[in-house]
Amino acid sequence: TFAITQLEIGINWTNLSFTYDGTSHAPTATATGIVAGDTVIITVDGAQTNAGTGYTATANSIAGASAGNYKLPENATITFTIDQKTIGISWTNTTLEYDGTPRKPTATATGLVGSDTCTITVTIDESKVNIGTFTAEATAVSNPNYKLPTSKSTHYTITAKPVTITWAGTTLTYNGNAQAPTATVEGLVSADIDKVSITIGGHQTNAGTGYTATATLAGEKAVNYTITSGSTTTFTINKAPNAIVWGTGMVIDAENNVLVGWTYGSAHVAHSATPKYGDDGVTITYYTTYNATTGECSGEFTPSSTTSAGTYYAKAVSQDSGSNYHGTSKVMSFAVTPATLVGATVTLQNHENLVYDGTEKTVAIAKVELANGTVLTSYNATGLTATNAGTYTVTVTVPNYEGSATAEFEIAKANYNMSGITFDDVTVEYTGSPVNISISGTLPTGVSVSYVGNGITDVSSVTVTANFTTTDSNYNTPASMTATLTITRRLVNRPVHNGNTYIYNGASQETAITADFEYDASALTISCTNWIDAGSKSIKFELVDSNLYEWHPDVNATTSYIY
Repeated sequence: TFAITQLEIGINWTNLSFTYDGTSHAPTATATGIVAGDTVIITVDGAQTNAGTGYTATANSIAGASAGNYKLPENATITFTIDQKTIGISWTNTTLEYDGTPRKPTATATGLVGSDTCTITVTIDESKVNIGTFTAEATAVSNPNYKLPTSKSTHYTITAKPVTITWAGTTLTYNGNAQAPTATVEGLVSADIDKVSITIGGHQTNAGTGYTATATLAGEKAVNYTITSGSTTTFTINKAPNAIVWGTGMVIDAENNVLVGWTYGSAHVAHSATPKYGDDGVTITYYTTYNATTGECSGEFTPSSTTSAGTYYAKAVSQDSGSNYHGTSKVMSFAVTPATLVGATVTLQNHENLVYDGTEKTVAIAKVELANGTVLTSYNATGLTATNAGTYTVTVTVPNYEGSATAEFEIAKANYNMSGITFDDVTVEYTGSPVNISISGTLPTGVSVSYVGNGITDVSSVTVTANFTTTDSNYNTPASMTATLTITRRLVNRPVHNGNTYIYNGASQETAITADFEYDASALTISCTNWIDAGSKSIKFELVDSNLYEWHPDVNATTSYIY
């Protein structure tokens, strides 16, 4: 037997370097040293897609019609490279507006494979925040399958930020100094507010119209802004009012525009004023009424010592002076104060002998006279009428005077009609009970009576007083009345026996005998020396109290009576 061994082939490696294109790559292996006419195909493993170096490709098998006659060599590997694809760069946003922060353009990768993404890192000088033209460079890519081109920088520009000027105070008033409107800038970056200021040109001093003011920016950050609106404005300086200067001592309250006034009846104050500028003088006109809302005055008058008390108004008017002042007016109030009513006397009439009768009484003014003898014809009087009893004050006030003068009148109280009232003396016998006496007749309405001295019991004679009171203040209290109340001793009649006879029974018959007598038991006591034995008896009747009782004149007895 014999064997024919496989022939070891040689390998020729080609395509060892690729450029990334998103597909997988491997080197190409070609068999060498084979017999002419044979076909041998080498299969290679280790294909790669992404960019990189040192990749290893391996010839791992052979195929073809003659493959069985050959074998791979022991070293059947080789290294290969996939290079990064060079991208293109598209630069945008190369013109940027100042915002106070570092700004950079945008670099966009072009020439990418399929759906690949790749971000380009752009590097600038971060200190370049102000306006100017600067260089930006692409320094890195985010996708390792790509690399930057040789030309990887560009120029970019930071332009000034537009701002707007807003004007205020475009209508001014002449003050002798150079003036211009004020301006504010809108649109500054917040961090620059204190680093940018406005310079205003075009100041003017004299009154006039159509002046032009110009605003320019200044300051550390001003170069970064450009004024796009409002860099100029027109303005006006109006004429100043030719102020009114009141004379010395004329003004007593400047805050409330009050001038000095005078007292009614005394010399009036001649107010004076001058213009602040010029020599044309000031005209002063007096009015009774001023409307603070419209500024209009009315009721022109000429003041004097007899101007009535009240509040009045002085309107001062100045004239134009030169080109910078215009005439003006000023309204001031002043007061004519009332004089003091001192020492005035009031004389009344129809005021005497007035007595209350339920009707209204009216008095009249006969004369009002001032302390200097002047008799007044114009005045106001109150308190001229009254109805009830009392003292009343008539008060007189006089226009243009403060205070008042007074006079009094009286309505006397009326007397009650007591003609129907009597209070008579009364004499009564002693009864042992209190005795009261009272008036006769019907008292007038509102009058009541009380008594002093009533209620005696014992024999005596007293004076009883009837005192009257009234609840009506319009009447005098009626005078008291008196009467004599007398209690005399009571007359005691002779005792009378009924004629009964009595038979001796050995016992006292006092009760029976006493019962058969008709006598005043309250005034008399009865006694006998023997109420038992038979015989003719003497019965003795004695007065209980001779101060209270006395025998009737028909009885011949003093204090006792023997029956």
